[in-house]
Amino acid sequence: MALRQADCNRAAAFLVPLLLLAGGAAKPVAALAAPGPVVLDFSAAGQGPFDPDFFHKSAHVRFLDGSFVGYVQGDQALIGPVAWRVRPLRAGIVRVKLAPAIQGTARYTLAAWSAGGKPLASMDMDVTQDTGNPATGPFGYVTLLLDVPEPAASYTLTSTFLGSSFPHVHTIDFGVAEIGLPGH
Repeated sequence: MALRQADCNRAAAFLVPLLLLAGGAAKPVAALAAPGPVVLDFSAAGQGPFDPDFFHKSAHVRFLDGSFVGYVQGDQALIGPVAWRVRPLRAGIVRVKLAPAIQGTARYTLAAWSAGGKPLASMDMDVTQDTGNPATGPFGYVTLLLDVPEPAASYTLTSTFLGSSFPHVHTIDFGVAEIGLPGH
């Protein structure tokens, strides 16, 4: 059922005065919507040296660690470790999509920090992607989720090498394809 312009005009003429009489103010729908999460996709930065201010203008994020975007498991990703600062400070769920660049097992630690450097929240996840290890998981990107209970000023993502079935591997680099931050 299609609405004609005349029907829309009559509905608006009725609803706006009704809202004003009820004590409400006529506001644009966009002003009523809660701000959504901010998604930083590193494929937007392109492969090569990474400008730490690449997302500053659009998302108010400045990177402190992470200086190169390369390909990891088929996707453009910021090579870790990674650290970033946000303004304004934010609380809520932080989501990081990462993948190991070499086969083995590593522990990934995502942490949130206050403006004064106090730890607010952290989580660890062990990831095994190793054809020589019977406990291997599926290859590809994994997602870390961190619930930050109070506004955080900065975040860090690090890894600790736990082992590899390949004797020449003593460290596991990783790439971050995407970071999701709570809205402003």
